[in-house]
Amino acid sequence: MTAQRLLIYVVAAVAAASAGIALRYNEQARQMAEAQALVARGTVGAPAPELRLPDLAGRMHTLDAYRGRVVLVNFWATWCPPCLREIPSFEKIRQRYLGRGFEVLGVAVDDTDAVRRFVREHGVTYPQLLAGARGTALMARFGNRHGALPYSLLVDQQGIVRLAHAGELRPETLTEHLQALLEAAPGGPPP
Repeated sequence: MTAQRLLIYVVAAVAAASAGIALRYNEQARQMAEAQALVARGTVGAPAPELRLPDLAGRMHTLDAYRGRVVLVNFWATWCPPCLREIPSFEKIRQRYLGRGFEVLGVAVDDTDAVRRFVREHGVTYPQLLAGARGTALMARFGNRHGALPYSLLVDQQGIVRLAHAGELRPETLTEHLQALLEAAPGGPPP
């Protein structure tokens, strides 16, 4: 086989592999958009389901305990790259709006030790609730019937879901919805 023919085969193989990756990416994007549309239709505007889970210290948390605040409920796992990309922005937004009636609840669909290590190594300060193996069923109750991670819901002061998002939640999107909810609160945004 000549070098020229070998080069043609290598170029063809690389092109075929690239096309396959592009098709796979497009299919994943289509599936995520479809999941997002299904989530939004059945969840937004409805009361958030009951949530009762322990944190890393074993203390129980309920979503009802946060009534009166806007709460981001974020289902995530340490093995999920988009989950890990969005956590630093959640931390920054939480710090910016914490005194104004906002909280983030991480719901880890993962092993407790892995979550504990990640939180310690990355300085995550918001509560991490442990769903473990029950996480998939819990996500379905919250409108995520496809089990996509990450999955986030923004719950208003009265416990109504105002945003349901499958996939990585952009900080601009979260901030836009959060500000609208804080400004819509009786008496306007807290000082």
